[in-house]
Amino acid sequence: MSKWTITSIGSLVDDFLEEGIIILFGPEATPELQEISIVHDGIKGKAPQLCEGGQIVIGKMTYHIKKVGEHANQSLNELGHVSLYFRETDGADLPGSVVIEPDCPPEVMVGDQILVKKKLS
Repeated sequence: MSKWTITSIGSLVDDFLEEGIIILFGPEATPELQEISIVHDGIKGKAPQLCEGGQIVIGKMTYHIKKVGEHANQSLNELGHVSLYFRETDGADLPGSVVIEPDCPPEVMVGDQILVKKKLS
């Protein structure tokens, strides 16, 4: 299990939440990216591998991972970045995205935890 703490929430995050999207970035995000992102304190050690059937906990909400884009884990490793979709993506899946359910974006606050749990065998 991996755990991060939310350190800031960009002024435009609510607009993305209304569209069913959360954009996560680590602490190195540029000011422009911070405006649209939930910024966390960064990955310490080996980054988790997001996989179908795993879980992401954001604050008090638990989500099940339905789909993982082909570049999502690489982006998470390198930048602490992943885009979470609470709905099916349009057309072809985006390579850096992760589709999760239920279709209910969380209420988030600075200090909330983000946990990634592996699929139980």
